[in-house]
Amino acid sequence: MYLKRTRQTIRPAGALIVLIGAASLAGCDTLARNNYFLPGGIDQSSPAAAQVRAAQQAPGPYPKFSQIPNLPTDVRPLSAWRVTVTEALAEKHQVDAANAAYPYSLGDTQGFVDAQHARIPPAETAPSTDASSASDAYAASVRARATKPPPPN
Repeated sequence: MYLKRTRQTIRPAGALIVLIGAASLAGCDTLARNNYFLPGGIDQSSPAAAQVRAAQQAPGPYPKFSQIPNLPTDVRPLSAWRVTVTEALAEKHQVDAANAAYPYSLGDTQGFVDAQHARIPPAETAPSTDASSASDAYAASVRARATKPPPPN
């Protein structure tokens, strides 16, 4: 009994493994067709396909070892690089220290606004009534002078 049950449970799992393997092998076929870095993997619909094929068949001359240039002599030694990096790090630490000493005011914007409003005397916070009445009178006179635009032709 126990062996029979095991075979029944293994068969679907085995079929699933075979199906996954077949699907992955089918993907390899399209991968090889679409991989343009492989030899002969040229997109035939491309206008440059003939030129690419010709360049693959005749890659050109290879350089000789005698054509390799000499090592450059004007390169900075490692000790000079070390000094430059140390100087740059020292400047960074100076800038960080200066930034830490400078007060950062953009952190608490609402607190800044409240502090600035508290500095304004209460008599100056509300607009005066004559300024409001003068602006209302000016708006009424402008509305009275306004005319409708002519209708479009």
